[in-house]
Amino acid sequence: MVRIVMTFMMVLMCLVTIFLALAIVLFLGKVAHAGTKVWGFRGWGPVGWSEGVDQIAQQAATIHGVTSVRVFPYTYTQQVADEIAATPHGTRVVVYGYSCGANSSTLIGTAFAGRRNINAVLGMQPSIWCGGTPALTSNVGYAQNTFAPCWMTLGLGCQQWSGARRLYQIERPEWHGQADTDPDYQADVLSAINTVAGACPPQAHRCHGHTVIIHRPAEGESRVVVLHHGQRP
Repeated sequence: MVRIVMTFMMVLMCLVTIFLALAIVLFLGKVAHAGTKVWGFRGWGPVGWSEGVDQIAQQAATIHGVTSVRVFPYTYTQQVADEIAATPHGTRVVVYGYSCGANSSTLIGTAFAGRRNINAVLGMQPSIWCGGTPALTSNVGYAQNTFAPCWMTLGLGCQQWSGARRLYQIERPEWHGQADTDPDYQADVLSAINTVAGACPPQAHRCHGHTVIIHRPAEGESRVVVLHHGQRP
């Protein structure tokens, strides 16, 4: 009788061990594939002045692997930071913005220095008048800044960045008021989101038929390119 009980207990312990192992595997698998969450910042002024930010959000929501896209005024940095802090481990985080919203994106990236990696900080014509932290910290995996000359934007869209583990800056001549709705500016942001979400490898030339993958610099490198209307990096 004792032998039967001991055998039963051993079988029960084996089953419990197998169950716990499967639970751990499933949990880790869920964490490792927690998806990509995206936050966007509009620029200064009424919503209609930054409609391109919302257009990008609508397209980003259709990218495979993107689980959430939320858009805020550029002043809502604390709310966005709180939401990012509350996301589970393994979630890929992308923050993008236009004009003053691009400056806010840099604030989010550096706010998590030493605490959490931010996968991508993406900007469209950040302003030299809106501050932010253009010297990005190394917790930002990839930073991408599409800007225009200062003479063309009166400083409203010509701030340049530094730092991050990878930095790609794209000079695209465009008037500031039209940058957020410029198809090339939007494609730059969507390309990076596609790459972070894993929808396409960085080496691919096209993804989802509407955007081109950015050829990102290697770890620790930065790159600046000058492109004209319709050109792709």
